[in-house]
Amino acid sequence: MIISGRMQAMAAADGSFFGGFFGRFHPKLRMPIRVNTLSGVVGSWVAIFPGTLEVLFGLEYDFEATWGVSQFTFEAFALGTLGCVLALGLVGYARGKKVREAGAPSRDAAHDAGADNNGALLP
Repeated sequence: MIISGRMQAMAAADGSFFGGFFGRFHPKLRMPIRVNTLSGVVGSWVAIFPGTLEVLFGLEYDFEATWGVSQFTFEAFALGTLGCVLALGLVGYARGKKVREAGAPSRDAAHDAGADNNGALLP
């Protein structure tokens, strides 16, 4: 799974996959960011809306037989869960404002508080 993004990027590097657009690696991170983004978007879509790719490709897909619930019920729970996660993230972000504004203490402040140069507390 981990190497699949790199394999797709290498296959795209010669221009055979979307003209080489997905064959580029991030210069600093040396990661196939474009392929990773594409696979993340497609994977997320399939996880949230299962059965949509099968319909897109003309394959038969019985949602209720596969999942045991109606597609509406599944989507309501999936989107509700995503909404809750988003709400928790926004609350956490709002509550962390003070911490972000305070910034990290400088090395001098840590040293003055009784820490050595490596951050370990002095006796």
